[in-house]
Amino acid sequence: MWRLVAYFAVLCLSQSVWADVPMPRGLFGDRRFMSLVEQGRSALERNEPAKAIVVLEDAYRYMPRPGLLYLLGRAALQENRPRAAVDLYRRYQEMMGDDAEPELKTELSQILQNPLEVGAELTVVGVNGGLVSVDGYLVGALPLATPVQLAAGKHQVVLVKDGRKVESQLTLLPRRAAEVRFTLKPPLAVTTLTPGVLLFVEPVNLEPGFMTNLRKHISEAVTHQKAVLVSPELQADVMARHRDLFGCLGQASCQEQLARQSEAQYVLRLSFELGPAALSVPELQAKGARKPVTAYRYSVTVLDVEVGAIASSATDSCVESQCAKLMPRIVEMVQELLKTAANKPRGTLILSSEPPDAGVTLGGRSIGKTPLRRDAFIGQYDVVVDKPGYVPSVTSVVIEDNKEQPVAVTLSPVPVAPPSRTRSILKWTTLGVGVLATAAGATLLGLNGRPTACASDPTMNCPFDGRAGGAVLLTVGTLAIGGSLALFILDGKQSQGATTSTASVTAVPSALAPTPTPAVTLSLDF
Repeated sequence: MWRLVAYFAVLCLSQSVWADVPMPRGLFGDRRFMSLVEQGRSALERNEPAKAIVVLEDAYRYMPRPGLLYLLGRAALQENRPRAAVDLYRRYQEMMGDDAEPELKTELSQILQNPLEVGAELTVVGVNGGLVSVDGYLVGALPLATPVQLAAGKHQVVLVKDGRKVESQLTLLPRRAAEVRFTLKPPLAVTTLTPGVLLFVEPVNLEPGFMTNLRKHISEAVTHQKAVLVSPELQADVMARHRDLFGCLGQASCQEQLARQSEAQYVLRLSFELGPAALSVPELQAKGARKPVTAYRYSVTVLDVEVGAIASSATDSCVESQCAKLMPRIVEMVQELLKTAANKPRGTLILSSEPPDAGVTLGGRSIGKTPLRRDAFIGQYDVVVDKPGYVPSVTSVVIEDNKEQPVAVTLSPVPVAPPSRTRSILKWTTLGVGVLATAAGATLLGLNGRPTACASDPTMNCPFDGRAGGAVLLTVGTLAIGGSLALFILDGKQSQGATTSTASVTAVPSALAPTPTPAVTLSLDF
């Protein structure tokens, strides 16, 4: 709805100001230049912005006067490109200073009354006098007085100078700044995205005024280190979409996941203790327990997202009058920790395994699955590669500064002992004895009570008594058969385990784990 309102507001503004396009200050030149300017102004008065842009850009290439930026801004507004209009107006105003037209401030304020989508800033650096175009529109000549204001997303930036042309494709993130540096010899364009910093403050129930002031000062500290805080809106949106991570924000792995979702390179975590709890000296603690005391103990940690580990940390405290400089002390600490984190030496671990898709633990923390490429701070680590059905592999590696460390691991299946020959003989012998004893016991019980020759007088018949012997043989036979069945079952389980182990070797999925985005090197920025 607000887009529709903004469109009609821009339309009404254009109808009110295009009837008479003034001649901006600072526009002077030869006959050809002035002819192009008049053609552009006439096209604007006829509400033909496309034609106006063509001739005004030709005039700028011929003679880059600041006043042309003002006219190009009016043309952008006619084409319903308010962000481009604001960008051109601001650059013209910065270049002209107090000589800028009063009408410019009125038009600028009217445009800014309508909400614009969250955008980004692009700083362009290159040879002086080079003409910069973004997405086919001329934005000025180097050095630009102000960064280019752009919508978030993909853009094409072109630098032209003395017949040479260099292009760069880049993607800008919301509320983030970027820098592109051009060289003509050789023709290169190097783009650096401003690092994002995700901020967590504990406890969360600090006074709102304190939190606002704290975030303001931390934002200034981060900006001073050529980085930018992730906006509260984006951070809240990411956390709302990942509520399962709420309970583990104190863990580096959860912080890393949230930072990656926010496109941040660092996680800045501040923990506060207030009042008597912040005092470490027992006497001061006793004093604080008797009367209110102003005291803060605060810890700051910086997590490097690409490495997935704490890069720097520090703890400090203040009592009573010392706390008057609390914010400046926090700012100084944050700046120093960010600088330390950016310059901390690191290398790259490149790990593969056979079979793939095995879990990897580096220095006691899980870092992904093979095949894997991951930055790590310099030092010696134990790398554990583990996969169900295989014997874990432990390898000691040394990560060196700015070097790659390849590691290839072949996992061995868990060995399965073949069934014992003695057990095989035993289970069949026991089964045979059990069957024979059961048969004999059943036979004796079946003959029980039948007439047979008496032992005392063979000429007489006596009833046969097979109960005692039959019962014993039947019991022995049943136990023997049960024991042999247990041995058969045990051997069957071992055989099934061997089959499963074999299957795990031949049916390992071949999907590759996603490769982490290469770390942004900040050592040049800080």
